[in-house]
Amino acid sequence: MSLTCRLYDSISDVNLPDWQRILSQCGGSTFMDPRFVAAAEAGMGESCSFRHAIVYDAVDAPVACANLSAIANFGRY
Repeated sequence: MSLTCRLYDSISDVNLPDWQRILSQCGGSTFMDPRFVAAAEAGMGESCSFRHAIVYDAVDAPVACANLSAIANFGRY
Protein backbone atom coordinates (compact mmCIF):
# COMPACT_ATOMS: atom_id res chain seq x y z
CA MET A 1 0.00 0.00 0.00
CA SER A 2 1.39 3.37 -1.03
CA LEU A 3 0.69 6.36 1.23
CA THR A 4 1.47 10.04 0.82
CA CYS A 5 1.33 12.81 3.40
CA ARG A 6 0.58 16.46 2.82
CA LEU A 7 1.61 19.00 5.47
CA TYR A 8 0.00 22.38 6.00
CA ASP A 9 1.16 25.39 8.04
CA SER A 10 -2.35 26.39 9.11
CA ILE A 11 -5.71 24.71 9.50
CA SER A 12 -7.04 27.31 7.04
CA ASP A 13 -4.77 25.81 4.37
CA VAL A 14 -5.90 22.16 4.67
CA ASN A 15 -8.33 20.52 2.30
CA LEU A 16 -11.34 20.84 4.63
CA PRO A 17 -13.61 18.36 2.80
CA ASP A 18 -10.88 15.70 3.11
CA TRP A 19 -10.24 16.61 6.77
CA GLN A 20 -13.93 16.45 7.66
CA ARG A 21 -14.40 13.20 5.73
CA ILE A 22 -11.78 11.53 7.92
CA LEU A 23 -13.30 12.95 11.10
CA SER A 24 -16.79 11.79 10.17
CA GLN A 25 -15.56 8.27 9.42
CA CYS A 26 -13.75 7.87 12.72
CA GLY A 27 -15.94 9.89 15.06
CA GLY A 28 -13.33 12.61 15.40
CA SER A 29 -12.69 14.49 18.60
CA THR A 30 -13.74 18.07 19.27
CA PHE A 31 -10.03 18.83 19.45
CA MET A 32 -9.73 17.97 15.74
CA ASP A 33 -12.60 20.27 14.71
CA PRO A 34 -11.18 22.95 12.38
CA ARG A 35 -12.92 25.68 14.38
CA PHE A 36 -11.22 24.57 17.60
CA VAL A 37 -7.87 24.24 15.86
CA ALA A 38 -8.21 27.71 14.32
CA ALA A 39 -8.96 29.17 17.76
CA ALA A 40 -5.90 27.42 19.22
CA GLU A 41 -3.72 28.74 16.40
CA ALA A 42 -5.02 32.27 16.93
CA GLY A 43 -4.68 32.20 20.69
CA MET A 44 -1.35 30.44 20.97
CA GLY A 45 0.37 31.57 17.79
CA GLU A 46 3.10 33.53 19.55
CA SER A 47 4.33 30.63 21.67
CA CYS A 48 3.43 27.64 19.49
CA SER A 49 3.88 26.49 15.95
CA PHE A 50 1.35 24.25 14.29
CA ARG A 51 1.37 21.84 11.37
CA HIS A 52 -1.46 19.72 10.07
CA ALA A 53 -1.17 16.53 8.08
CA ILE A 54 -3.49 14.55 5.85
CA VAL A 55 -2.45 11.08 4.72
CA TYR A 56 -3.74 9.77 1.39
CA ASP A 57 -3.83 6.22 0.03
CA ALA A 58 -2.74 4.97 -3.40
CA VAL A 59 -5.91 6.28 -5.08
CA ASP A 60 -5.57 9.70 -3.37
CA ALA A 61 -8.37 9.09 -0.86
CA PRO A 62 -7.82 10.68 2.57
CA VAL A 63 -7.24 8.03 5.25
CA ALA A 64 -5.80 9.87 8.28
CA CYS A 65 -5.19 13.34 9.66
CA ALA A 66 -3.21 14.82 12.52
CA ASN A 67 -2.53 18.10 14.29
CA LEU A 68 1.07 18.68 15.29
CA SER A 69 2.28 21.43 17.58
CA ALA A 70 5.51 22.62 19.14
CA ILE A 71 5.48 24.81 22.22
CA ALA A 72 8.23 27.39 22.49
CA ASN A 73 9.24 28.91 25.79
CA PHE A 74 7.34 26.28 27.74
CA GLY A 75 7.43 27.14 31.41
CA ARG A 76 8.04 30.86 30.94
CA TYR A 77 5.25 32.94 32.39
